[in-house]
Amino acid sequence: MSGPFGTGKTHLAYAIGSELLNQGLAVYAGTVPDMLTMFRASYKEDSYEATLHELRDVDVLVLDDLGVQKPSDWVTEALYTVLNYRYNEAMPVVITTNLSFDGKMDRARLDGRLCSRIQEGFIATLDWGDFRIS
Repeated sequence: MSGPFGTGKTHLAYAIGSELLNQGLAVYAGTVPDMLTMFRASYKEDSYEATLHELRDVDVLVLDDLGVQKPSDWVTEALYTVLNYRYNEAMPVVITTNLSFDGKMDRARLDGRLCSRIQEGFIATLDWGDFRIS
Protein backbone atom coordinates (compact mmCIF):
# COMPACT_ATOMS: atom_id res chain seq x y z
CA MET A 1 0.00 0.00 0.00
CA SER A 2 1.33 3.39 -0.85
CA GLY A 3 0.13 6.90 -0.26
CA PRO A 4 0.70 10.01 1.79
CA PHE A 5 1.00 9.86 5.56
CA GLY A 6 -2.20 9.81 7.56
CA THR A 7 -4.26 7.80 5.07
CA GLY A 8 -4.56 4.67 7.21
CA LYS A 9 -1.92 2.45 5.59
CA THR A 10 -0.38 1.42 8.90
CA HIS A 11 -3.76 0.79 10.51
CA LEU A 12 -4.84 -1.39 7.59
CA ALA A 13 -1.53 -3.31 7.46
CA TYR A 14 -1.62 -4.11 11.18
CA ALA A 15 -5.29 -5.09 10.92
CA ILE A 16 -4.37 -7.56 8.17
CA GLY A 17 -1.56 -8.93 10.34
CA SER A 18 -3.87 -9.19 13.36
CA GLU A 19 -6.53 -11.08 11.41
CA LEU A 20 -3.96 -13.53 10.03
CA LEU A 21 -2.53 -14.00 13.52
CA ASN A 22 -6.06 -14.78 14.75
CA GLN A 23 -6.27 -17.40 11.98
CA GLY A 24 -3.19 -19.13 13.44
CA LEU A 25 -0.48 -17.84 11.12
CA ALA A 26 2.84 -16.57 12.45
CA VAL A 27 3.16 -12.84 11.73
CA TYR A 28 6.02 -10.37 12.16
CA ALA A 29 4.79 -6.78 12.04
CA GLY A 30 6.99 -3.74 12.50
CA THR A 31 8.50 -0.75 10.82
CA VAL A 32 11.39 -1.17 8.42
CA PRO A 33 13.66 0.88 10.73
CA ASP A 34 12.69 -1.42 13.64
CA MET A 35 13.50 -4.50 11.56
CA LEU A 36 16.88 -3.02 10.62
CA THR A 37 17.58 -2.17 14.27
CA MET A 38 16.76 -5.78 15.16
CA PHE A 39 19.27 -6.94 12.53
CA ARG A 40 21.97 -4.61 13.89
CA ALA A 41 21.39 -5.82 17.45
CA SER A 42 21.58 -9.43 16.30
CA TYR A 43 25.20 -8.89 15.20
CA LYS A 44 26.18 -7.98 18.77
CA GLU A 45 24.17 -10.87 20.21
CA ASP A 46 25.62 -13.32 17.67
CA SER A 47 22.10 -14.20 16.55
CA TYR A 48 22.08 -12.72 13.04
CA GLU A 49 21.36 -16.01 11.27
CA ALA A 50 18.48 -16.83 13.61
CA THR A 51 17.02 -13.33 13.19
CA LEU A 52 17.39 -13.51 9.41
CA HIS A 53 15.65 -16.89 9.23
CA GLU A 54 12.88 -15.70 11.56
CA LEU A 55 12.05 -12.79 9.24
CA ARG A 56 12.55 -14.71 6.01
CA ASP A 57 10.48 -17.69 7.09
CA VAL A 58 7.61 -16.18 9.11
CA ASP A 59 4.21 -16.97 7.56
CA VAL A 60 3.36 -13.30 6.95
CA LEU A 61 5.73 -10.32 7.06
CA VAL A 62 4.21 -6.87 7.64
CA LEU A 63 6.66 -4.03 7.00
CA ASP A 64 5.53 -0.51 7.75
CA ASP A 65 7.17 2.69 6.44
CA LEU A 66 9.38 1.29 3.71
CA GLY A 67 11.44 4.18 2.39
CA VAL A 68 11.99 6.07 5.63
CA GLN A 69 15.23 4.19 6.27
CA LYS A 70 18.47 5.98 5.46
CA PRO A 71 19.89 4.45 2.27
CA SER A 72 23.19 2.58 2.58
CA ASP A 73 24.76 -0.50 1.07
CA TRP A 74 24.05 -2.40 4.31
CA VAL A 75 20.37 -1.37 4.34
CA THR A 76 19.97 -2.34 0.68
CA GLU A 77 21.55 -5.74 1.33
CA ALA A 78 19.44 -6.42 4.44
CA LEU A 79 16.18 -5.51 2.72
CA TYR A 80 17.11 -7.41 -0.42
CA THR A 81 18.06 -10.53 1.54
CA VAL A 82 14.68 -10.73 3.26
CA LEU A 83 12.39 -9.48 0.52
CA ASN A 84 14.04 -11.31 -2.37
CA TYR A 85 13.87 -14.61 -0.48
CA ARG A 86 10.17 -14.09 0.22
CA TYR A 87 9.58 -13.03 -3.39
CA ASN A 88 11.30 -16.16 -4.75
CA GLU A 89 9.33 -18.39 -2.37
CA ALA A 90 6.02 -16.56 -3.12
CA MET A 91 5.59 -15.77 0.58
CA PRO A 92 3.21 -12.97 1.58
CA VAL A 93 4.49 -9.52 2.51
CA VAL A 94 2.37 -6.52 3.41
CA ILE A 95 4.26 -3.26 2.87
CA THR A 96 3.29 0.32 3.57
CA THR A 97 5.21 3.19 2.02
CA ASN A 98 5.03 6.84 1.08
CA LEU A 99 7.00 6.01 -2.06
CA SER A 100 5.12 6.34 -5.32
CA PHE A 101 4.02 3.28 -7.29
CA ASP A 102 3.23 5.20 -10.46
CA GLY A 103 5.61 3.02 -12.45
CA LYS A 104 8.68 5.00 -11.36
CA MET A 105 9.29 4.21 -7.71
CA ASP A 106 11.92 6.41 -6.09
CA ARG A 107 14.95 4.29 -6.92
CA ALA A 108 17.23 6.74 -5.13
CA ARG A 109 15.58 5.65 -1.87
CA LEU A 110 15.09 1.97 -2.70
CA ASP A 111 17.09 -0.50 -4.80
CA GLY A 112 15.72 -0.91 -8.32
CA ARG A 113 15.51 -4.71 -8.04
CA LEU A 114 13.35 -4.38 -4.95
CA CYS A 115 11.21 -1.71 -6.61
CA SER A 116 10.53 -4.09 -9.48
CA ARG A 117 9.63 -7.00 -7.21
CA ILE A 118 7.39 -4.88 -5.00
CA GLN A 119 5.63 -3.28 -7.93
CA GLU A 120 4.79 -6.70 -9.38
CA GLY A 121 2.61 -7.49 -6.37
CA PHE A 122 1.38 -3.95 -5.77
CA ILE A 123 -2.25 -3.68 -4.71
CA ALA A 124 -3.40 -0.20 -3.70
CA THR A 125 -2.65 3.49 -3.43
CA LEU A 126 -4.52 5.20 -0.63
CA ASP A 127 -4.88 8.79 -1.74
CA TRP A 128 -7.55 10.36 0.43
CA GLY A 129 -6.77 12.99 3.06
CA ASP A 130 -4.91 12.74 6.35
CA PHE A 131 -7.28 11.20 8.95
CA ARG A 132 -5.22 12.66 11.78
CA ILE A 133 -6.08 16.25 10.89
CA SER A 134 -9.59 15.79 9.47
